[in-house]
Amino acid sequence: MSKSTSLPVDAEDVENTWREKARTLLRVEQRRQNLTYADIAKRMQAIGVSETEVSVRNKISRGTFPATFMLQFMHVLGVDLIPFKPQLTGEFTLPSELLGKMPQVVMTPELMAALVGLPKKE
Repeated sequence: MSKSTSLPVDAEDVENTWREKARTLLRVEQRRQNLTYADIAKRMQAIGVSETEVSVRNKISRGTFPATFMLQFMHVLGVDLIPFKPQLTGEFTLPSELLGKMPQVVMTPELMAALVGLPKKE
């Protein structure tokens, strides 16, 4: 009976591989749109995220940043990594057992769009 000779996985190598993938994901889109770190920092500040050119550069360079930063970064570049488009097909109401003594609210597609920040349909 032969013994399996699988090589031990170096955890640091695995982590570095994922850091490089994260870094590359952001850099590719940045370069595709021909944006500087300063451009991205300004766009992030415009949506209320406190980032500077240096902080953006450092986070990407390290390849370690929170998922929130990645989502914010891609958002200001106009890229949806996670397509979240609720289906606004009609009115619906919450069951009274969920509301308790609160008044019933009719959720129209327009109200849902306003709550999730979708543009109004013309």
